[in-house]
Amino acid sequence: MHLKNLRQRGFSTVELIVTVVALVGLAGVLIPSMNTYLNESQRGEAHEQMDQIARAFTKYKADTLDWPTPYDKLPIKTGNHSFSTYFGFYRNTTKNAGWDGPYLNDGVVVSGHKRVSDFSKGAYDGLVDPWGRQYRVFTYAHGYSGTSGGLMLVSYGLDGKLNTAAEDIFAGDARGDDLVQLITYSLN
Repeated sequence: MHLKNLRQRGFSTVELIVTVVALVGLAGVLIPSMNTYLNESQRGEAHEQMDQIARAFTKYKADTLDWPTPYDKLPIKTGNHSFSTYFGFYRNTTKNAGWDGPYLNDGVVVSGHKRVSDFSKGAYDGLVDPWGRQYRVFTYAHGYSGTSGGLMLVSYGLDGKLNTAAEDIFAGDARGDDLVQLITYSLN
């Protein structure tokens, strides 16, 4: 009698299998939705950071009358550099009288000096994109279509690969999962 009561209170093997199959099916529907939501959230965070960085470039230019450059070396040359090579956002490395920074709050301290980011312990730390990679600054010394040059901030997105051609970056037209933020179309 006692054994019969236990069977009546428990789940049968068929009921357990049906429950597991239903949960697996539900997970199959929810996991892609969650991944999409997470990626969109990360893209939103990247856009906010890129907007903050673009404002810091503009404020630096307004104060010093020069655009920040990689390794604080003038003149601006066409190319692309890691945003981590722009030191002037945290300290007046060029001794410019108009410098009124720091222009960014986020970053990392390395050897007593604040920097945009640093690679240590197998990962980047500091002001990096939501996927843990450094932002890139594309500089166009002479521009396209009659502009006087330009600065664009780029994140390579989730896949970590540049999917956008230089002309498209300058136009602000990102491809694939890249993100592009205009800083300026005038280097004067």
